[in-house]
Amino acid sequence: MADFFHTCDASDVGGGTTLVVERSVVTSGNLTPQNTSSAWAALTGGPTLVIPASVGDYLSVEIMGMVVDPDLGTFIDLAVIGAAAALVRFGSSGTGTPANEGDPSFYPDIAGFAGHGTVFDFVADADDIVDGDVTICFAVNSGGAGTIYAGTNGFYPLRWRVLNHGPATVS
Repeated sequence: MADFFHTCDASDVGGGTTLVVERSVVTSGNLTPQNTSSAWAALTGGPTLVIPASVGDYLSVEIMGMVVDPDLGTFIDLAVIGAAAALVRFGSSGTGTPANEGDPSFYPDIAGFAGHGTVFDFVADADDIVDGDVTICFAVNSGGAGTIYAGTNGFYPLRWRVLNHGPATVS
């Protein structure tokens, strides 16, 4: 997995703050979601993104490229890992309780491969932050089937990023 960190000054585009971006391009290591016994859990062996944050910061997580070979009994979502490795916020709902089947943008309209682009955004609260950082992961509710492709043989790299836009009022 290749991780890249980039910080840019966004003061010339308004807001007067520094935009912090953490991104990752995963180029190897296809993943089969573990059997979670009908519960939601962080994807074992899956990538995470960690970004500095404070309470009140506006964060957005973006999937720029991802390919999934689905299984009808496997559901996928993005999640924030809080204290004691608990999943404290899910992308599908924005709360600590995910939608029943996770984020529907991870599932194809027809059988077979599906490419993905999704955004999960939220204002950080104390439950999201551990030691000054927010950690984002893939969460699954799975019987242990399906494949999340991560660039095996140079195909289908998983490309994603989290942006911390700084303090914000979101309406």
